[in-house]
Amino acid sequence: MYLARLKTALHQAVRDNIIAINPAMDVTIRKQERLPTYLTPDEVQRLAEAPCPNEQVKSAFLFSCFTGLRYSDVDSLTWDEGKEGYLEFTHVKTGSPEHLPLSAEAQRILSEQRGAKQNPRLKRKIADGTIIILPSQPVMDKQLKKCAKNAKIGKTISFHKETHTFATISLSSGVDIYTTSQLLGHGDIQTTQIYAQVIDEKKRQAVAKHPTIRRE
Repeated sequence: MYLARLKTALHQAVRDNIIAINPAMDVTIRKQERLPTYLTPDEVQRLAEAPCPNEQVKSAFLFSCFTGLRYSDVDSLTWDEGKEGYLEFTHVKTGSPEHLPLSAEAQRILSEQRGAKQNPRLKRKIADGTIIILPSQPVMDKQLKKCAKNAKIGKTISFHKETHTFATISLSSGVDIYTTSQLLGHGDIQTTQIYAQVIDEKKRQAVAKHPTIRRE
């Protein structure tokens, strides 16, 4: 990051006639790819059991862990878009229509929402038929951090981590990368490839635990 800023500053210095040539012109800055943070199935279970400042926030996050939906999609999802065993909606970010099958757990969370108490101050959203009434994403992320702390999860989580969690759980469960990409609504399978690297890393860690044979 700092090298990129330095290179930009040197470009500007050339434009301002402070220096004649940018000494970093032929320097290529490679970004270090980091594996995404995600929750394991055990951590998802602990989060589900832990108290949260806003149970609706927790329900929304868990729902996304089992559907891969972004905050914007969950926040705008209405009961008219919930069908028997699937969702039929339009992605807020991409504007593309989606037919998304729901797992048994995702269906159970939706069923619970029918009897959930919603914030009466958000009458407009209730009138619009919104399934889960949510605060802003920054507020949600703060509440999720408290929930994670209560669940004794030593990871910094935010709502965006649900996408990572859904992808890694899907691939770990044997879902192929193409289908996982389609479920996530990715336009390019390369976007999903990073999650395959997570699974490869888990495999390497598992193999590293294997015992060795003592030799004389």
